[in-house]
Amino acid sequence: MRLFNLGLIALLSLATTANASLLSLMSDLRGATGGIAQSCPTTYEQSSCLRVDGTMISVVGKIEAGLPGLIPGSWRDGPEAGLSADIPGEARVIHLVPRGEGQTLLVVQGVAAKAPPVTLPPSTEVTVENPQGAYYVILDARSAPVRDLSSVRGGTYQLVVSGYGKATTRQALSVPATGLGRLRLPTLAPGAVAPGTGGLVLPSVPGYLFMVQTASGEVVLDLSTLKPGFYDVFSYRLDGTAGPMAITQRVESGLVSAIPLTAFNTSFPGMPSVPLAPVTQPAAPAAAPSSGSSGRCWVNGYTRKNGTYVSGYYRSC
Repeated sequence: MRLFNLGLIALLSLATTANASLLSLMSDLRGATGGIAQSCPTTYEQSSCLRVDGTMISVVGKIEAGLPGLIPGSWRDGPEAGLSADIPGEARVIHLVPRGEGQTLLVVQGVAAKAPPVTLPPSTEVTVENPQGAYYVILDARSAPVRDLSSVRGGTYQLVVSGYGKATTRQALSVPATGLGRLRLPTLAPGAVAPGTGGLVLPSVPGYLFMVQTASGEVVLDLSTLKPGFYDVFSYRLDGTAGPMAITQRVESGLVSAIPLTAFNTSFPGMPSVPLAPVTQPAAPAAAPSSGSSGRCWVNGYTRKNGTYVSGYYRSC
């Protein structure tokens, strides 16, 4: 047999093996996410695609729950305001692209293929002074949350700083054309705890900011207004690069929950994976509200043995 024919057979064999591996991978992803196969956009070369119901973060959760170990590293910023991650054993990269109406496009692309370019703005070094570990969100001119602080330059922004049991502050943030070099957050004063809300305390990790989202993908601006339910937490480096994430964090009425570093899908560089320090609970009311003649008595707030705080409430007496 001629050498040319031997080479052709070898190439066909490799192609068949690669195709079989991709088909198997896509079948596994379809089973884990419940996605439906569809044609990929022309901008994604050598790719296979699924359309999946749910936001990007919920799809990440489905992949990590259904195929543990498939993504050994952390997710990063991807094309079209999405997320990307490497699948080392398959020599492929996976993109999650938001498609609106609660849907996500899942793209599996060969590493050798040329991915759509990710356009990043010029970077500047940003220092954040946040001694209270408060939750903060910067809004641009369109009231959209900013996750890349190095892109904040030349304009007026809105800064929202909040925390459970604290008085939320909203203030204008003027940034020179040279960029946001230093962000000094205001000290939050104690504030009233709204009835029917719960607390979520984020870890303090230097060089990262956090964004809390509802199950529908809406960014939470004020942690002091959280209603009972489940929330997803994204982390970002100050240059906008996606970091570890913690999904489905539960908030209960009248309780304060601190998220330990172990709740995030991967560890933060240089940070030990240990629980947070005990949470400082809001002070109990100085005086019981008047119960009138309804036959009810007021019980002051107290701390349970497990460290959770129970707000004051009425009971029959």
